[in-house]
Amino acid sequence: MVQFKNIFIGNENANFKNVVTCQKCLRAGGKHNDLENVGYTSRHHTFFEMLGNFSFGGYFKEEAILYAWNFLTKELMIDKEKLWVTVHITDKDSKIYG
Repeated sequence: MVQFKNIFIGNENANFKNVVTCQKCLRAGGKHNDLENVGYTSRHHTFFEMLGNFSFGGYFKEEAILYAWNFLTKELMIDKEKLWVTVHITDKDSKIYG
């Protein structure tokens, strides 16, 4: 997200509406520090790549949720019964609960 900082704070206009990113992440400490588990379990790693999608006026939360759901269930063909979706109780924008 660093590359979009000036857009977020209003110093620049976006030359694009929709963007996807792949950010390399190295976890070496901090809030989610689980380094002591690396090598002992198959799910603890120090390196991962975080995917992100951003819209600068092209779509908003409701559409982002729909795009993500369709990607998981239609493109990747993950069974809907194996997915667990949560929304924060104060979230009124996503319109998940009608």
